[in-house]
Amino acid sequence: MAVMVLGMWMVNSAWALTMRSVVTPESVKQDPTQIEVRAEKRPDGLVHFTITLHLKQKQAYLVARTRVRDGEKTVLDSSTPSYVREESATYHVAVAADWMGDTTFDVFSGFFEMQDGKYPVPMVGGTEYEFDLGAFAKTATEVKDPNRL
Repeated sequence: MAVMVLGMWMVNSAWALTMRSVVTPESVKQDPTQIEVRAEKRPDGLVHFTITLHLKQKQAYLVARTRVRDGEKTVLDSSTPSYVREESATYHVAVAADWMGDTTFDVFSGFFEMQDGKYPVPMVGGTEYEFDLGAFAKTATEVKDPNRL
């Protein structure tokens, strides 16, 4: 009996697994078909990121989260959930260079099913993409055009 319960627990645990993936410039170069990241230093003093996630299925549940800390204190924590029925999702994030080390941006990518043919219901498990904004900022191109903010 204990083996059956343990086996059932292991099956359920594997089904609900969330993978974590740190996204760096090197990992994007290794597989540019999955994620694109563009970083630009603009005249407004911010580093602007355009992050595109190419989805494996056209039916994804995504949650983008931006967090800014000042030491131990959180000064901004924003999460945006979305149900995506497209081939990709693009996010725009802009951060002051001196706050780069205290800012995190990540996207959870999971799936959803339609309940009663009307209501999207997120499924358990997926992938958490943690973007190393500081590493991408080091590769940012400088935009000199003052009209491009």
